[in-house]
Amino acid sequence: MIERGGDGNTVIGTSGPNFRQTHGASFREILDVSDWDRLVATSVPGQSGQPGSKHYGDLLPLWAEGKYFPLLYGKQKIEAMAKERLTLEPAR
Repeated sequence: MIERGGDGNTVIGTSGPNFRQTHGASFREILDVSDWDRLVATSVPGQSGQPGSKHYGDLLPLWAEGKYFPLLYGKQKIEAMAKERLTLEPAR
């Protein structure tokens, strides 16, 4: 469990009985519609929904600190920033 200050009325806060965090947003994004490559987001627990992946819980520290990661939109920006590529092909 990640401790967070505040209550249900606190910006980026969480809530729950006896100040124990049981409710709160798991995904947030800030959109700049004038420049789609300036989008940012935060998500818990991580980039991957696959247990065992190194990205399964990698975003939790950012979420806990109220920090954001780039949410890239344009193909050129995505390809420039990509660290890995997963290609899925149907079985023949």
